[in-house]
Amino acid sequence: MNIVFSSHIENSQGGAQRCLLDLIKGIKDKYPQCNIYVIFPAEGDFIELLEPYISGYTIIKQPWWLVTSTPKKRIELFLRILKYSRKTLAYLKRIHPDIVVTNTITSPVVAIASKLGGYKHLWFIHEMPIHTGFYTFVLKEKIIMHLVDKTAYRILVVSDSAKNYYRRFITRKNRIQKIEVTVGINLNQFRKEKNPYLTMLFVGNFDTNKNQEEAINACKLLKERDIDFYLYLVGATEGNPYVEFIRKKIENSQLENMVSVEGFTNDIMIYYNKTDILLLCSATEAKPRVIIEAQKIGIPVIATDIDAHRELIKDGYNGILYKRGNVEEMADSIQRLNDDKLRIEMSENALATMKGRYEINQFVDEFMKVGNLI
Repeated sequence: MNIVFSSHIENSQGGAQRCLLDLIKGIKDKYPQCNIYVIFPAEGDFIELLEPYISGYTIIKQPWWLVTSTPKKRIELFLRILKYSRKTLAYLKRIHPDIVVTNTITSPVVAIASKLGGYKHLWFIHEMPIHTGFYTFVLKEKIIMHLVDKTAYRILVVSDSAKNYYRRFITRKNRIQKIEVTVGINLNQFRKEKNPYLTMLFVGNFDTNKNQEEAINACKLLKERDIDFYLYLVGATEGNPYVEFIRKKIENSQLENMVSVEGFTNDIMIYYNKTDILLLCSATEAKPRVIIEAQKIGIPVIATDIDAHRELIKDGYNGILYKRGNVEEMADSIQRLNDDKLRIEMSENALATMKGRYEINQFVDEFMKVGNLI
C-alpha cells in the first residue's frame, strides 16, 4: 500500500506539520507494510524528522494560493501552480499511490496533480485562514472551495467549527468529515518546575492573527498591578517584521525582564515544564494543538472566546475564555489564575477533560478508514 503526503512548508514549525509527523509515525508503527512518501517544497528540518518513517521523498515547489497579499499577476501564479502540478504528477506516476494527501488548504499543486492522474486525493485541512485578515486567497473563497470540492475524494477537518464552516461549499455533505487528531507529546518528559513567580507561555507563529501584541498589553497591566510574572513568547522566526514589532513593543513597555521572545523549538517540553498558564489571543483557529498539549499535561489555558477554543475549553472549569481585544479582561483572567489553589483545580480538570482523547491509535484508524485503506 502506497500513501503520498505533501507538506506545504519545509520546516516542522506549526500544528499542521506536527500533526502530520504524528500521523506518519503512527501509520508506520501500526501498519508497517505501508509505504509512505512525502513531497516537500524545499530542504528543511522536517525531512530529517520524517526520514526514519518514510520510504522516500521528493522536493517540488508548492506555490500557494493563500497569500499575505493578493498578487497582481494571478495568471503567472496559476501557470506556476500548473508547472509544479505536472512535476508532481510525474512523481506520482513513479509511486502509483493508493491515496494522495494534501496536508493543508494553502496550495492546490498536489490536488491538481492527483486529479490529472486519476489518483484518489484527500484534503486534510487544519486552517480557517479566510478569517484571519493576515492571509487571503488569490481568488474568491467560493471559487477556491469549488476547486477543493472537485479535487477531493474526502475532506478531513480537525474541529466541528471548521466542519460547519467548510461544509456549505461541499456538494456532497458526507464527503467532509471531522477527525480527532492525536498529540504525540511525551507525557513522561513533563517535570513541572516550581517557579518563584507566575510563568506564562504563548506558542505560535508571530502574526496579527495570533496577536502576541495583546499578550504584551495585558502584561503591561499586570506590571502596573505589581504581579510577579514571566512570559515566554515561542515561535519567532528571523526576518519576520511582526517579530521585530513585538520586540520593540516589549522594550517600549519596559518589560524586557518579564517577557522574552524565543525561536521555534522541536522540544516544546522545555517550556511546558516551566509553565503555569498557556495564553492564546487568536482571532481564528481550526483546532489549536497547543491547547490539547497543555491540557494533556494539566496546564490551564486562557484563550479568546472563539468557536474552536470553546470546543476545548469550558470557561471557569479547565481554563478561561476572554473576549479578544479586551486587554483588561485578559489581565483579570491571568490575575485570577495567580491563585495556586484555583490553578491546581483547573489543572486537574484539564487532565480529566483529556482522559482517553486524542490518542494515536484512534487517529490512525480513523484516517485509514476515511481513506478506505483498511
